[in-house]
Amino acid sequence: MGALSTLPYFDAIITVVLGAVLGSFATALAHRSASEESWGKQIGLRARSRCTSCAAPLGLIDLIPILSWLFLRGSCRVCDAKISVTYLLIELAAVAMCLGVLALHGLSVSSVLMMCAVPFLLALFVVDLRHMILPDVLVACFAVLGLISVGLSLNITATLYALGAGAVYGALLWSFGWITAKALRKESLGFGDVKYFAASGIWLGFSALGIYMILSGVIGVIFAVMWKLLKKNEYFPFGPALICATYILFLIN
Repeated sequence: MGALSTLPYFDAIITVVLGAVLGSFATALAHRSASEESWGKQIGLRARSRCTSCAAPLGLIDLIPILSWLFLRGSCRVCDAKISVTYLLIELAAVAMCLGVLALHGLSVSSVLMMCAVPFLLALFVVDLRHMILPDVLVACFAVLGLISVGLSLNITATLYALGAGAVYGALLWSFGWITAKALRKESLGFGDVKYFAASGIWLGFSALGIYMILSGVIGVIFAVMWKLLKKNEYFPFGPALICATYILFLIN
Protein backbone atom coordinates (compact mmCIF):
# COMPACT_ATOMS: atom_id res chain seq x y z
CA MET A 1 0.00 0.00 0.00
CA GLY A 2 1.47 3.30 -1.05
CA ALA A 3 1.91 6.33 1.13
CA LEU A 4 -1.29 8.21 1.91
CA SER A 5 0.24 11.57 1.12
CA THR A 6 3.34 13.14 -0.38
CA LEU A 7 3.08 16.69 0.99
CA PRO A 8 6.09 17.76 3.10
CA TYR A 9 5.51 17.32 6.83
CA PHE A 10 1.85 16.37 6.26
CA ASP A 11 2.43 12.76 7.32
CA ALA A 12 4.20 13.84 10.49
CA ILE A 13 1.45 16.33 11.42
CA ILE A 14 -1.28 13.75 10.84
CA THR A 15 0.68 11.19 12.87
CA VAL A 16 1.19 13.58 15.80
CA VAL A 17 -2.52 14.40 15.91
CA LEU A 18 -3.49 10.73 15.58
CA GLY A 19 -0.94 9.73 18.22
CA ALA A 20 -2.26 12.34 20.66
CA VAL A 21 -5.85 11.15 20.18
CA LEU A 22 -4.83 7.52 20.55
CA GLY A 23 -2.84 8.45 23.65
CA SER A 24 -5.94 10.02 25.18
CA PHE A 25 -7.82 6.82 24.37
CA ALA A 26 -5.03 4.83 26.02
CA THR A 27 -5.37 6.83 29.24
CA ALA A 28 -9.10 6.03 29.34
CA LEU A 29 -8.40 2.35 28.75
CA ALA A 30 -5.66 2.22 31.36
CA HIS A 31 -7.83 3.99 33.93
CA ARG A 32 -10.98 1.94 33.40
CA SER A 33 -9.93 -1.47 32.10
CA ALA A 34 -9.05 -2.89 35.50
CA SER A 35 -12.49 -1.94 36.85
CA GLU A 36 -15.68 -3.97 36.65
CA GLU A 37 -17.38 -1.56 34.25
CA SER A 38 -18.72 -2.85 30.96
CA TRP A 39 -16.56 -2.54 27.84
CA GLY A 40 -18.87 0.19 26.55
CA LYS A 41 -18.25 2.25 29.68
CA GLN A 42 -14.53 1.50 29.57
CA ILE A 43 -14.14 3.17 26.20
CA GLY A 44 -16.50 5.97 27.11
CA LEU A 45 -19.49 4.96 24.96
CA ARG A 46 -21.94 5.05 27.86
CA ALA A 47 -20.31 7.29 30.40
CA ARG A 48 -18.82 10.75 30.19
CA SER A 49 -15.30 11.22 31.46
CA ARG A 50 -15.26 12.75 34.94
CA CYS A 51 -12.76 14.13 37.41
CA THR A 52 -11.67 11.30 39.67
CA SER A 53 -11.70 13.68 42.66
CA CYS A 54 -14.92 15.72 42.41
CA ALA A 55 -16.75 13.67 39.71
CA ALA A 56 -17.41 16.81 37.66
CA PRO A 57 -18.06 15.95 33.96
CA LEU A 58 -15.17 16.94 31.76
CA GLY A 59 -15.80 19.36 28.93
CA LEU A 60 -14.02 19.82 25.63
CA ILE A 61 -11.40 22.12 27.16
CA ASP A 62 -10.47 19.35 29.60
CA LEU A 63 -10.14 16.63 26.95
CA ILE A 64 -7.71 18.03 24.38
CA PRO A 65 -4.84 15.52 24.37
CA ILE A 66 -1.60 16.83 25.89
CA LEU A 67 -2.63 20.49 25.64
CA SER A 68 -5.38 20.30 28.28
CA TRP A 69 -2.99 18.92 30.88
CA LEU A 70 -0.44 21.62 30.06
CA PHE A 71 -2.91 24.54 29.94
CA LEU A 72 -4.61 23.46 33.17
CA ARG A 73 -1.21 22.84 34.77
CA GLY A 74 -2.09 19.31 35.72
CA SER A 75 -5.12 20.27 37.81
CA CYS A 76 -8.89 19.84 37.62
CA ARG A 77 -10.56 23.00 36.29
CA VAL A 78 -13.42 22.62 38.81
CA CYS A 79 -11.89 21.45 42.09
CA ASP A 80 -8.20 22.17 41.41
CA ALA A 81 -7.24 18.61 42.38
CA LYS A 82 -3.95 17.44 40.90
CA ILE A 83 -4.17 15.26 37.77
CA SER A 84 -1.49 12.60 37.62
CA VAL A 85 1.35 13.30 35.20
CA THR A 86 0.87 9.69 34.06
CA TYR A 87 -1.93 10.91 31.76
CA LEU A 88 0.44 13.31 30.02
CA LEU A 89 3.22 10.72 29.80
CA ILE A 90 0.92 8.13 28.21
CA GLU A 91 -0.25 10.62 25.59
CA LEU A 92 3.33 11.68 24.82
CA ALA A 93 4.40 8.03 24.64
CA ALA A 94 1.62 7.33 22.13
CA VAL A 95 2.78 10.22 19.93
CA ALA A 96 6.39 9.02 20.09
CA MET A 97 5.41 5.41 19.30
CA CYS A 98 3.28 6.46 16.33
CA LEU A 99 6.10 8.63 15.00
CA GLY A 100 8.41 5.62 15.34
CA VAL A 101 6.05 3.59 13.15
CA LEU A 102 5.88 6.46 10.65
CA ALA A 103 9.68 6.76 10.50
CA LEU A 104 10.17 3.07 9.74
CA HIS A 105 7.07 2.25 7.70
CA GLY A 106 5.70 5.50 6.31
CA LEU A 107 2.02 6.39 6.40
CA SER A 108 -0.09 3.61 4.93
CA VAL A 109 -3.15 1.58 5.84
CA SER A 110 -1.01 -1.14 7.43
CA SER A 111 1.08 1.34 9.43
CA VAL A 112 -2.06 3.14 10.63
CA LEU A 113 -3.33 -0.21 11.95
CA MET A 114 -0.03 -0.55 13.84
CA MET A 115 -0.65 2.91 15.29
CA CYS A 116 -4.19 1.88 16.25
CA ALA A 117 -2.63 -0.95 18.26
CA VAL A 118 -0.56 1.55 20.27
CA PRO A 119 -3.29 2.54 22.80
CA PHE A 120 -3.93 -1.12 23.61
CA LEU A 121 -0.20 -1.76 24.07
CA LEU A 122 0.12 1.27 26.36
CA ALA A 123 -3.01 0.43 28.35
CA LEU A 124 -1.84 -3.17 28.82
CA PHE A 125 1.58 -1.90 29.89
CA VAL A 126 0.15 0.46 32.51
CA VAL A 127 -2.51 -1.94 33.83
CA ASP A 128 0.01 -4.74 34.21
CA LEU A 129 2.36 -2.42 36.11
CA ARG A 130 -0.42 -1.31 38.44
CA HIS A 131 -2.40 -4.51 38.91
CA MET A 132 -0.28 -7.34 37.45
CA ILE A 133 -3.04 -8.32 35.04
CA LEU A 134 -3.48 -8.17 31.28
CA PRO A 135 -7.23 -7.68 30.72
CA ASP A 136 -8.70 -10.12 28.20
CA VAL A 137 -10.69 -7.44 26.39
CA LEU A 138 -7.56 -5.41 25.62
CA VAL A 139 -5.63 -8.48 24.49
CA ALA A 140 -8.57 -9.52 22.30
CA CYS A 141 -8.73 -6.08 20.64
CA PHE A 142 -5.00 -6.21 19.98
CA ALA A 143 -5.40 -9.66 18.40
CA VAL A 144 -8.34 -8.56 16.24
CA LEU A 145 -6.34 -5.60 14.92
CA GLY A 146 -3.59 -8.05 14.00
CA LEU A 147 -6.07 -10.20 12.06
CA ILE A 148 -7.39 -7.12 10.27
CA SER A 149 -3.84 -6.13 9.35
CA VAL A 150 -3.14 -9.57 7.93
CA GLY A 151 -6.56 -9.70 6.25
CA LEU A 152 -5.77 -6.60 4.18
CA SER A 153 -3.97 -8.91 1.76
CA LEU A 154 -7.26 -10.80 1.15
CA ASN A 155 -5.14 -13.93 1.28
CA ILE A 156 -6.74 -16.77 3.24
CA THR A 157 -3.38 -18.54 3.47
CA ALA A 158 -1.80 -15.51 5.15
CA THR A 159 -4.70 -15.32 7.61
CA LEU A 160 -4.41 -19.01 8.49
CA TYR A 161 -0.64 -18.55 8.81
CA ALA A 162 -1.18 -15.71 11.29
CA LEU A 163 -3.66 -17.75 13.32
CA GLY A 164 -1.26 -20.68 13.33
CA ALA A 165 1.58 -18.44 14.49
CA GLY A 166 -0.61 -17.14 17.31
CA ALA A 167 -1.44 -20.69 18.42
CA VAL A 168 2.22 -21.74 18.37
CA TYR A 169 3.32 -18.63 20.26
CA GLY A 170 0.73 -19.23 22.94
CA ALA A 171 1.42 -22.96 23.26
CA LEU A 172 5.16 -22.38 23.43
CA LEU A 173 4.97 -19.78 26.21
CA TRP A 174 2.45 -21.88 28.14
CA SER A 175 4.82 -24.87 27.92
CA PHE A 176 7.75 -22.73 29.03
CA GLY A 177 5.76 -21.42 31.98
CA TRP A 178 4.63 -24.93 32.95
CA ILE A 179 8.19 -26.29 32.86
CA THR A 180 9.52 -23.29 34.79
CA ALA A 181 6.78 -23.61 37.41
CA LYS A 182 7.62 -27.28 37.93
CA ALA A 183 11.34 -26.56 38.17
CA LEU A 184 11.00 -23.60 40.54
CA ARG A 185 7.92 -24.96 42.36
CA LYS A 186 6.12 -21.68 41.93
CA GLU A 187 4.15 -19.89 39.24
CA SER A 188 6.39 -17.89 36.93
CA LEU A 189 3.94 -16.73 34.25
CA GLY A 190 0.33 -15.66 34.33
CA PHE A 191 -2.14 -16.93 31.74
CA GLY A 192 -2.63 -13.31 30.63
CA ASP A 193 1.00 -13.34 29.46
CA VAL A 194 0.30 -16.49 27.44
CA LYS A 195 -2.76 -14.95 25.76
CA TYR A 196 -0.87 -11.74 25.00
CA PHE A 197 2.04 -13.76 23.56
CA ALA A 198 -0.42 -15.56 21.29
CA ALA A 199 -1.94 -12.25 20.14
CA SER A 200 1.55 -10.97 19.32
CA GLY A 201 2.14 -14.06 17.19
CA ILE A 202 -0.74 -13.00 14.94
CA TRP A 203 1.03 -9.72 14.29
CA LEU A 204 4.61 -10.98 14.06
CA GLY A 205 4.36 -14.40 12.39
CA PHE A 206 6.54 -17.48 12.71
CA SER A 207 9.70 -15.80 11.42
CA ALA A 208 9.92 -13.46 14.43
CA LEU A 209 9.40 -16.13 17.10
CA GLY A 210 13.07 -16.68 17.95
CA ILE A 211 14.05 -13.03 18.17
CA TYR A 212 10.83 -12.23 20.03
CA MET A 213 11.57 -14.77 22.74
CA ILE A 214 15.17 -13.62 23.08
CA LEU A 215 14.25 -9.94 23.13
CA SER A 216 11.42 -10.51 25.63
CA GLY A 217 13.76 -12.49 27.86
CA VAL A 218 16.51 -9.85 27.83
CA ILE A 219 14.06 -7.01 28.51
CA GLY A 220 12.37 -9.15 31.16
CA VAL A 221 15.64 -9.72 33.02
CA ILE A 222 16.46 -6.00 32.96
CA PHE A 223 12.97 -5.14 34.11
CA ALA A 224 13.07 -7.76 36.89
CA VAL A 225 16.29 -6.32 38.28
CA MET A 226 14.89 -2.79 38.23
CA TRP A 227 11.60 -3.95 39.79
CA LYS A 228 13.41 -5.73 42.61
CA LEU A 229 15.58 -2.69 43.32
CA LEU A 230 12.69 -0.22 43.27
CA LYS A 231 9.82 -2.31 44.62
CA LYS A 232 11.78 -4.75 46.82
CA ASN A 233 9.61 -7.54 45.43
CA GLU A 234 10.72 -10.65 43.57
CA TYR A 235 7.36 -10.97 41.81
CA PHE A 236 7.14 -8.67 38.80
CA PRO A 237 4.78 -8.29 35.81
CA PHE A 238 6.22 -9.84 32.66
CA GLY A 239 3.72 -8.13 30.36
CA PRO A 240 5.70 -4.87 30.01
CA ALA A 241 8.71 -6.79 28.71
CA LEU A 242 6.54 -8.59 26.15
CA ILE A 243 4.93 -5.31 25.11
CA CYS A 244 8.29 -3.54 24.67
CA ALA A 245 9.54 -6.45 22.55
CA THR A 246 6.36 -6.35 20.45
CA TYR A 247 6.76 -2.68 19.70
CA ILE A 248 10.44 -3.04 18.81
CA LEU A 249 9.56 -5.80 16.34
CA PHE A 250 6.75 -3.63 14.96
CA LEU A 251 9.50 -1.24 13.92
CA ILE A 252 12.05 -3.69 12.53
CA ASN A 253 10.04 -6.75 11.47
